[in-house]
Amino acid sequence: ASALPRARTSSCDSRMAARQLTKYARQGDLVVFTNLSRPPVDYYWTAREAEERNFPRENEEHPGFDAPVPAEQLAREAQTIVDAVEQGRYRRIFLLHGFLPDKERGLLERLNGRLERVEELCRRCEAMGSYYDRISVYQARR
Repeated sequence: ASALPRARTSSCDSRMAARQLTKYARQGDLVVFTNLSRPPVDYYWTAREAEERNFPRENEEHPGFDAPVPAEQLAREAQTIVDAVEQGRYRRIFLLHGFLPDKERGLLERLNGRLERVEELCRRCEAMGSYYDRISVYQARR
């Protein structure tokens, strides 16, 4: 028996996320990356049709650093995302949930309160694959 620890494996890694986005995210959709998930997924996501952004936006300025962001700024960014769907700018939001629930809380409250989850496109990961543990998809209420 080996004394070296075995690496954890997961089918929910950056390649899987890129495949999901290639298959389902289309022009008119927005992919929201949290918790530094964007660089590893972008590496594999070659057929981009959807728009993408970081949440919080601060992570676009510092892509390898998860900077602290004031709660008011997070609330404004979350409101802007939800408003854009309700106003028809985006058809759907693909959210890669990170491991910093305090940063995501306001965004999730707004998404769950004002938009409809597209359950058949959501994916929950069985283990930490790559900076996120699930993908949720939302659209405007019908």
